[in-house]
Amino acid sequence: MNGNPDQYLPAAKASRGRSRLFVAAIVVVHLLLALAAQAVLSLGHSSKSWPDIYAQLIIAGLFGLHIGQICLVASWAAFSGQTWFPRTLRFLSLAAWLFLVDALGAYLVEGDIAKSLIEELAAYELLLILPPLLILVAFGILSGRRFLNRATHHPSSHQFSTKHLLLITADIAAMLALGRIVLSWKPDHFWDGLTGMRPEELIPVAASLTVLPAVFYGLARNRTWTRFLILTVYFVLSSFSVAGVQIR
Repeated sequence: MNGNPDQYLPAAKASRGRSRLFVAAIVVVHLLLALAAQAVLSLGHSSKSWPDIYAQLIIAGLFGLHIGQICLVASWAAFSGQTWFPRTLRFLSLAAWLFLVDALGAYLVEGDIAKSLIEELAAYELLLILPPLLILVAFGILSGRRFLNRATHHPSSHQFSTKHLLLITADIAAMLALGRIVLSWKPDHFWDGLTGMRPEELIPVAASLTVLPAVFYGLARNRTWTRFLILTVYFVLSSFSVAGVQIR
C-alpha cells in the first residue's frame, strides 16, 4: 500500500533539522576544545611552575588533539558531498574558525604579545593543515569517495530559517575577523614564521601526516579488530618515536 509522499515531508524535515543541529553542536564543541587547548598550551609555555613530565604529557596530548582537529577539517574538505564551490567556502570558514579560536586562546593567556606573533601562528597552522589536505584531496579525487548524508532528501525552498541566518552570520563574522587580521599582517613576519622553524618545531607537522592512516582506516568498508589492533600498535610506535626525537 503506497501512501502519499507528502505525508513524510514533516518527518524528513525534522530529521534533517536534528541532524544539522547535531553537526552544529559538534562543531561548537570542537571549537571550544580548540580554545581551551590553546589557552592551556600558552599557559604551559609561559609557566615555570609545572612539573616537566606532566607539562610534557599535557602539551603532547593537546597537540595531538589540535592535529586531529586539523585532519578532521582536511577530511571534510576532501570527502564532502557538496560541489567544489560551497565545499571550498565551508572549508575556508571552518579553517578560519579554528585559527581564530587558537589566536583567541593564546591572547587570553599571553595578552598583547600573542597579537605580535599572529603571523607565526598562521604560518604554523598552514604547515599543519597543508600536507594532509593535499594528500586527502588528491585521494578523494582519484577514488571518488564522498561522505553521504543518510537523511532523506526532499525539495525545499530557498528561504533561510532564523537558525541558518545565525550560522551564516557567524561564519561571515569569522571570515571578516580573519580578513582584518590578514590586512594588518606583516608579510616578512609570516615568511619568517613559515621558513624559520627549528627541527623540533616541525615534529607536529610530521605528526599531522602520521594521523592519516586513521583517516584511511575510517574510510575502509571492512573494519576488523585485527586492523584496529594494527592501527593501535602503529600509533604506539609512532608516539615512542616522537618522544625519542624530542628527548634527543
